[in-house]
Amino acid sequence: MNGPSAEQLLVDVRRRLWLAMAGRSGLVGFLAGCGVATAVLLIARFAGVGTELATWPILVGIVVVGGLIGLVARRPPTRVDAARRVDEQIGGKDLFLTLCQLSSSAGEYQPLVLLAAEQRAGNVTAARIVPFAWQNRYWNLFWPPAVVLLGMLYLPQFDPFGRVAEAKLDETRAERLKESRKATQLRLAEVKEASEQGDEADPTQQAIKDLQHTFNRMKPNEKLPNLKQLLAEQKRLGEAYRRISEESLKELLKKQAEGDQLFGGQANEQLKKWSKELSEGSAESVKQELRQMQDLLQELSKTEDPVKKQELEQQLKEKLDNLERLANEQIGSEKLAAALERAKQQLDMSKLDELSQEAMESLAESLDLAEAELKEIAQAAKDLKSLEQALKTLQQAKRLNDYEMLDGDQAGNCKCLADYEELYAQMMAKMKNGEGEGLGGEGIGKGGEAPEDDSIKTDFRNEQSKSPTTAGKVILSMKTKGVGETGEVVKQYRELITAVKQGVSEAILQEQVPPGYHDGIKGYFDALEAPAEKK
Repeated sequence: MNGPSAEQLLVDVRRRLWLAMAGRSGLVGFLAGCGVATAVLLIARFAGVGTELATWPILVGIVVVGGLIGLVARRPPTRVDAARRVDEQIGGKDLFLTLCQLSSSAGEYQPLVLLAAEQRAGNVTAARIVPFAWQNRYWNLFWPPAVVLLGMLYLPQFDPFGRVAEAKLDETRAERLKESRKATQLRLAEVKEASEQGDEADPTQQAIKDLQHTFNRMKPNEKLPNLKQLLAEQKRLGEAYRRISEESLKELLKKQAEGDQLFGGQANEQLKKWSKELSEGSAESVKQELRQMQDLLQELSKTEDPVKKQELEQQLKEKLDNLERLANEQIGSEKLAAALERAKQQLDMSKLDELSQEAMESLAESLDLAEAELKEIAQAAKDLKSLEQALKTLQQAKRLNDYEMLDGDQAGNCKCLADYEELYAQMMAKMKNGEGEGLGGEGIGKGGEAPEDDSIKTDFRNEQSKSPTTAGKVILSMKTKGVGETGEVVKQYRELITAVKQGVSEAILQEQVPPGYHDGIKGYFDALEAPAEKK
């Protein structure tokens, strides 16, 4: 059995041998890694090849991997290697090597070998057998990476083959595609969330329900309280109408009004059809167009024929251009226009091999977003139609209230606004068709003068308004005596009426006046033409 001193010496020498060998081989691997990193950097900077490899993470990784390979590539020393190193250093003539082999040999000399090894082991240390000379080599850990660092910082970038510029362009395109896709996904999530919340609590439908409840509370003999409630509801509905039209449909309503006046315009018939349907609360035709585009996109992603690909890309581009014109020129929706603009950019990027698949997926998401945006616009238009009907029905209710005929008990069977509208129309028809007793009853009176009591004092004052009657400011006015030309007064009157009516039409569009007031305003100014028509 080996003595503790000799055995411990072999263990210590073996450990120091492993550390020394691992350090040397790791240093060699580290230097080799620095050399490879330097070569990669030089090639990338001077030839413009492999620039994607000449980055901090990759170069540092090359150096670290080289050092690790050097560490693990070296075979660890054995006990026999340690014994031979001891014998070489102390001149033991294979004393410790023999000691290592005692367990596999037999003979009377074993005690003598063990005794001699113990004696020699007491006079030496493992540090003497395997000294570390790291002081002479530690500087090799600093200057090679310093060379790589200086090269990264100060070596200029050359591009003799144009590959660097191409790589930067590809990187810019990929980053732009990533940003556009992220913007599409965020907006799509917002639209879906708003749609879900709108389904749970629709403010337009709630306002209409409140109006129906107000109709049901009307009392025929409470004219003033009824009027206060009706005016409050009218204010709420008018504010809702202006809010929706201003936020979502101002441009669409304006284009529709202009389209009604400008007969025979040069606008694209398809765009006019889409715009008209959207203003009526339907987006079915535009959704059908988007579904056709999705089909074209699926076909484009599967085909390998370059000619067929070009045809499909051209068809998609034309359809996207039409929808973008709809968004910009007819609807005035910046969000829809932005979604379609991103779709056009993604279609262009789909022609690049390295971005083809991701661009196709992004384009499909943009088309989904466009459909969601159109759904929102159509819903806003539908809400406007409902509010318009509510305002018109409210006007009927106000007229009936003037004659003290508005009775909520008669509306017990009404379930929707159309029912109230029909009921009030029937009541108005009965009132107009009936004949009253002059001032004493309902219906059309038989004429006669209403009695007046001149003894009652009032605050009435007979005054004349000094407001201008022309459409603009009068710069110069001259008066002369003479006989006017035949028809000149009528002509001037008609010109003034035309100018005022144009101003009123523009005011209705700009101020977003609810449709419930349109007929009354236009009817008033149409009546002004009556004197001219009698001539």
